[in-house]
Amino acid sequence: MPITVAYCTLRRTFRMGACPILEVTVSYPCLGDEDACKQMPPPGIARFNEAYAGMAEAFLQWVEGTLLETARHAFREAGPGAGYSFDRRTVDCRMTAAFAGEPPERLYVRRYLRVGSRRGECVERARTETDVWRCPGLTLRHIRKYGELLP
Repeated sequence: MPITVAYCTLRRTFRMGACPILEVTVSYPCLGDEDACKQMPPPGIARFNEAYAGMAEAFLQWVEGTLLETARHAFREAGPGAGYSFDRRTVDCRMTAAFAGEPPERLYVRRYLRVGSRRGECVERARTETDVWRCPGLTLRHIRKYGELLP
């Protein structure tokens, strides 16, 4: 049964009044098989899907706490004309999955996180991490980290 990779995307826009101050996009992989609609996925696939869905939700909660408060503070500091001149903050988290080997021996999930602003007036920060899963049981092997998101 071939395993397929689909992507789920969550988007949220946070506003102060009518002005958008923060946009968040999270895209994460979901595994399935040809008969996914007819049966429950095997335990490894279910564990994988739950892990990344949970990671996306936890990420959104972090953004709603930490980054949203920072954006609100910056909006207030911009003063009365902020509704016309505020540089909207953007957060983009993309997770992509790729199998390696034939038959697949590893599944690599690259998590790329970028924090910046719409017009580029804010310092942009990025971080990349790669999760390595063993196949066929889909157990997490290790995580590689590259770059720093926050100082």
